[in-house]
Amino acid sequence: MRAHIVDACEDAGIALADPEAAVDDADMVLADRPVATAAPVIALAAEHGSSRETLPESWPPNVRAVVPADIDAATLAAVIAVVAAGLIVMPRPDIAGEE
Repeated sequence: MRAHIVDACEDAGIALADPEAAVDDADMVLADRPVATAAPVIALAAEHGSSRETLPESWPPNVRAVVPADIDAATLAAVIAVVAAGLIVMPRPDIAGEE
């Protein structure tokens, strides 16, 4: 899965940091588990639904998008671009089961 994400980011021209480096100086964090950071987070956590409200409390409050782990490269690049622009990605209420 990580190789798929690395390929998708590189294909979109997105620079990646060393995963072992501190995330404090990152512009954005793409995480498959809760991580302590002040940077905006894109959560790869489809098993928890598709919005911040459905994530366990252990995730940081600055999650800007929740996406499935098997997200395709083009969609991941679009989500990253939207979050990098300072926006939040969330499902439409009619798709999320809310009415």
